[in-house]
Amino acid sequence: MADYSRPAGLASAVCYQDAKAAFEWLEQAFGFEPLMLLLDEQGNLAHSEMKFGASTIMIGNEWSAMHKSPKSLGGLNTQTVHVQLETDIDLHCERARNAGAVIAQEPETQFYGDRTYRAVDPEGHIWTFGQTVKEVSRRRVGQGDRPHHEALPLSARAPSPRRAKALDATLAALADPQRRRVIDLLRERPRRAGELADALDLAAPALSRHLRALKQSGLVEESHPDFDARVRIYALKAGAMSELKTWVDETERMWADQLSAFKAHVEKRK
Repeated sequence: MADYSRPAGLASAVCYQDAKAAFEWLEQAFGFEPLMLLLDEQGNLAHSEMKFGASTIMIGNEWSAMHKSPKSLGGLNTQTVHVQLETDIDLHCERARNAGAVIAQEPETQFYGDRTYRAVDPEGHIWTFGQTVKEVSRRRVGQGDRPHHEALPLSARAPSPRRAKALDATLAALADPQRRRVIDLLRERPRRAGELADALDLAAPALSRHLRALKQSGLVEESHPDFDARVRIYALKAGAMSELKTWVDETERMWADQLSAFKAHVEKRK
């Protein structure tokens, strides 16, 4: 690394179960440019960095109990990375979709002048992309200066039929306490059906019904080890709860905006 130095500034670091595959996918899907790639003696990725515009992001493997991919945590994210674009954001979204990204939010122009979309990568990291499409004054975007009905974009107040269907399926699956216990167990690690039955003290037919419901809702996926195709291993599906998380986040923002607008209205009347 003698010929490489970082400029002053901020950089985010994201962890993957398979960082080498993620490095290649991020270039293909989002157009990030390879900046540095270090391999260990076995050819595994030890450290890498990519750039987009003037920004840098580090791509690495899970390397401690506190540095995990969302794929290891049931799709949970502790951060999201925002990327500001200068080019056609709708074209960028289609590029990501064609590469296999799950589009959690379709491109939409926001009240503050940016057109944004949200994507989930193969291991569950959430990425947001934005492009400024119109100039909006600071006063115009102030909470107290927006009309009451503009607290959030329409899509945040009324989910599309596709999103509503996904939300309904997720909430219906999680309504059962036994299924929530299955989710809690799978958050720790993938498990065999027998392990789940023992941990929950459930008969095999009852567990089978719960697992079928969780698979149909898209929360859980089933796989078979190479050594025995008869063995079934269950794991949380990466990004499975992205629609639910998006809906909760948008609902929280809606109420925060509504309360802020009401507070500003009351203060103006004093």
